[in-house]
Amino acid sequence: MRDFITCLEFLTRVRFSKRTDWRDEDFSRSVPYFPLVGLVIGFLLAAINYSLFYIETPLFLRVTLLLLAEIIITGGLMYDGFMDTADGVFSARSRERMLEIMKDSHVGSNAVLAIIILLLLKIAAYLELSGETLTWGFTDDVRCDTNFYGSFYCQFSLCA
Repeated sequence: MRDFITCLEFLTRVRFSKRTDWRDEDFSRSVPYFPLVGLVIGFLLAAINYSLFYIETPLFLRVTLLLLAEIIITGGLMYDGFMDTADGVFSARSRERMLEIMKDSHVGSNAVLAIIILLLLKIAAYLELSGETLTWGFTDDVRCDTNFYGSFYCQFSLCA
């Protein structure tokens, strides 16, 4: 159970403990719980989506609020990694220099462009689904979850 809590606290902003001593072996033992935490994130976002649908929030606003909720729940960890990767990969440098750029805490122009494109793609993908599909797909089949994380983790980890 402690490994699951470690994983949940690492991948989200949810805190159950007041631990200040984090060891590498704690993280390595928590890796098998990544899919389960992804499912938890997906369920949270599905509940938020359903609530927004229930109060008849316009689709574009609902999509925007879902992205905001995702960032709040995860603390933007996945976006940070995506941006670091974009900075390194699109730098057109040697492998060693790319890794050095990825470790740098500064945000480069490639990262900014990549995150803008990623968010626009997510918004476009959500908007291509009808409002009912975005909401009721979750209740019909877990693999049609309302969020990329829950859908990804469920399709490729738990339900595959």
